[in-house]
Amino acid sequence: MSRCWSAVPESERETLYRRLALDLAVDDLVPGETAAARPPRFDELYAAALDPDAAPAPSFAAGFAAHPDSRRVFESLLRDTAICWFPAAAAAAGGDEGLVAREEEGFEISIRPSSADADQVYILIRLAEGREVKPVALVAIPASGAPLRAGLPEDIDGVYQLIELGGSAIVRAIRDPASKLALV
Repeated sequence: MSRCWSAVPESERETLYRRLALDLAVDDLVPGETAAARPPRFDELYAAALDPDAAPAPSFAAGFAAHPDSRRVFESLLRDTAICWFPAAAAAAGGDEGLVAREEEGFEISIRPSSADADQVYILIRLAEGREVKPVALVAIPASGAPLRAGLPEDIDGVYQLIELGGSAIVRAIRDPASKLALV
């Protein structure tokens, strides 16, 4: 028979807390296949989805790719908590280079070439007028691979501007109709 947490004496709870903290630390420190094979923990998925300052653990990308349930949990977290969710677009929506813009719920994400450098593009994120909640990051979930995050600078008149290389992972994810995006 299992005990209720409230029935566990305080001294035993402290021991269990310390053991859990130690186990979590060991998970992050163990190199090689052991760390790469494990699925990301919920706290890692939550931080990757919602904490703009959190850096994923080294094993996060490998664990994310190896465990499809992690992708579903991550997408669900984003969909339920994001300021704006951009689902996968219709495959026919993109041209030869893919999508150049996405629009959803009063937000628009577009890619514009830079006149200063042919290898650079601008990622412009426009907010509809009257929006009170401001995003702090753009999260992209490519069709395969780990999620990508780009922190957003201060907006200028409701427009956030990022400068990226045209072939960067985040630009490829925005252009890919199969990718899903979120503003958090």
